[in-house]
Amino acid sequence: MVWLIAQGHPKPDLFADIYPRYEYFFDRYLNFDRCHLVRACGVYDPGDVETHDDVSAQ
Repeated sequence: MVWLIAQGHPKPDLFADIYPRYEYFFDRYLNFDRCHLVRACGVYDPGDVETHDDVSAQ
């Protein structure tokens, strides 16, 4: 599963502790073999993600 998150807040450490919990849930209860999180911080408005080269590289 590829999990795409557009996080409006630009700080990557904000909410970082919750993503491992979701990955555990997806693996344990929904039986996904692999989960890959792609998170774009500072993305709020449509088109904002186009300025984030780090996201498209994932």
